[in-house]
Amino acid sequence: VREAGDAVISVDSDQRITVFNRAAERLFGEPESRVVGAAVRQLFPGAEHPDHPFAQHALRADGMHGTSPLAARVELSGRHADGGDLPLEASFSYVAVDGGDRCTAIVRDIRERRAAERRVLTLNEELAKLNRSLDARAQAVTSELSLRTEALERKNLELQQFAYVASHDLQTPLNGIAGFLELLELSYADKLDERGREWIKRAVESAHRLKELIQGLLDFARMDNQAQRFVEVDVGALCDELFAQLGETPASSSAS
Repeated sequence: VREAGDAVISVDSDQRITVFNRAAERLFGEPESRVVGAAVRQLFPGAEHPDHPFAQHALRADGMHGTSPLAARVELSGRHADGGDLPLEASFSYVAVDGGDRCTAIVRDIRERRAAERRVLTLNEELAKLNRSLDARAQAVTSELSLRTEALERKNLELQQFAYVASHDLQTPLNGIAGFLELLELSYADKLDERGREWIKRAVESAHRLKELIQGLLDFARMDNQAQRFVEVDVGALCDELFAQLGETPASSSAS
């Protein structure tokens, strides 16, 4: 018992310390000579109270014969020689000896465990705080994205409405221009030479192409509401058509 690794403290029926080994000396910072014979409350404040573990186990030991097994561990507070508190864990047993009963406690220091528990608790609190901060940030970002999405949808709707109006307003005069040019060609065909008829034909074709371009812009404005379908394009033919259109302007015809 004297050299046991755990602190061993025994008290008699009067709650006076009878056994105090070396591990107990190191734990409490008190030499055996100053402790043996002293009241257990010197090491465990409040030990004389009926609800204190030492008092409870001392009552159970009273009148027992032989030795009892170790009871379940309980946590209690001790007092170091410097006056500081010691968080402890103890298991009690009872031994009937000559001259009275004895209650023995095997005591372990749980300061490191308590410190670890406090660190875990602090980390959990910090983690919870971080989670709350992240949740708040995520909600703010989600709200901001929702507002921007709504604003973008409104802008797209306004663009579509503008495209519809612009398409109608632009196509109406173009239809008139093409119609009047066709009437001009029919009514004055006998008075126009070949070049005049060619120019009217090109003007009508240009009006139709401009109408197609306007319709293409309208279709482009509708693209966000329609499924996209990719098609193959003959880039060479597209370039030939573009060059042909550029070559059909009045300026280029006059230059040629």
